Amino acid sequence: MRSFRHWILLGIGLLILAGCGEPPETEIIEDVALENALADDVDDELDEAETAVEQAEETEEAEEMEEDEFEEDESDNSELEENDEEPQEEMEEEMEEDAPDPSEEATLPPPAVEEEAVPPPPTPEPKPFDFTQAPPQIVNGETAVIAGTAPNIGGDVTVELVAGPHLLAQTSTQVNGNGDWEVQLPVPFTVYGAGRIRALSGVETAVRPVGLLVAEADPLGVTVNGVQPFPDTTAVSGAPLFFAGTVTNAINQTVVVSFLIDECRETVSTQTITLGGEAVYWNAFIILPQNLADDRGCASILTGDPASGEWREQIIPMQLVQLGDEAAEGLITVGNRPDMPFDAGSSIYLFGSAINLPEPFIEIEWIGEGDNPVFIVTSTDVDNFGYWDVDIDIPEGLSGQTTMIISAGEGEDAISAEFSIPVVP
Repeated sequence: MRSFRHWILLGIGLLILAGCGEPPETEIIEDVALENALADDVDDELDEAETAVEQAEETEEAEEMEEDEFEEDESDNSELEENDEEPQEEMEEEMEEDAPDPSEEATLPPPAVEEEAVPPPPTPEPKPFDFTQAPPQIVNGETAVIAGTAPNIGGDVTVELVAGPHLLAQTSTQVNGNGDWEVQLPVPFTVYGAGRIRALSGVETAVRPVGLLVAEADPLGVTVNGVQPFPDTTAVSGAPLFFAGTVTNAINQTVVVSFLIDECRETVSTQTITLGGEAVYWNAFIILPQNLADDRGCASILTGDPASGEWREQIIPMQLVQLGDEAAEGLITVGNRPDMPFDAGSSIYLFGSAINLPEPFIEIEWIGEGDNPVFIVTSTDVDNFGYWDVDIDIPEGLSGQTTMIISAGEGEDAISAEFSIPVVP
């Protein structure tokens, strides 16, 4: 591109040529002074033109500098705008990179199905306070394993062996983390018959009945064998209660018979019998107090002294009714030892009780079996307590099993009871 200065010089030259006009064709004027003057004028005009050109170039350069500065400012602003847009563009590029390619979705495996969270197992309900292992019978001198459950994990459980008014054994343990407990309970030789296993924890109590059996070998060599009253027969408040049995090596040569109420802890009637010999058969009876406020009780046969720690005792559980109760009506018993046969040709003292009779006396008919005819018919009075007794002679030559029938009243009001009695020659 031609510069601005070139165009100025070209214009000046054209102006000079136009002012001079065309030279005459016929005459050439040679005037040196004129040429010099013209040369000087041209030089002056050229200098002026050069000055104008220089000023124009300076102006152009100044304008170009201003334009360059403006472009630089715009360039800076555009760089700033570009810098501001870069993070957003980078984020958009990253999102585009992370976005799944639609063409690849078809080849990807199906998404895994999340399994439902399994809820935690429910908190188990507290276990009841009860026995899970309690033997129905224990032999004296052995160790019983007793187990159970309780709601108070870590709490204490006390297990007791009780018979009558006596605490025979006791031990304690703790409830484990599963709500279970277990103890080993040594059983002494002192008591046999009816007992109770009792577990206690705080205000809770669990009770199980247990039968205490006589050991084959007793350290003291003492045995108590009661044959009357029978377990779970009926005792009548205000009436006689008959006892019978044998004792071997009786301590202090005595036997004490008693009746107890209030879970067999309270003695309400008792009698002491003095014996002799190593093995002694004995009979006894006591009159129970009237109006005993209980429906269960225990008969006790004891030799020795529990306070000294040396004793043997048999405890017999019984039902208890009042003298006027319907359950006691017509109740007839024989007080003689039922397991011992009578001797033929002997005289015996026969006794017993009869409660709530239509008439205050009884008839006794003793019948032999087989070829033995009826050999005894007699009667006797019954006192206010229901007690009766009579002497009877047994014929000689009578033997075998016999039947005794005791009756009272006549017709629809008649009551009777039968007893099987062995007779030996």
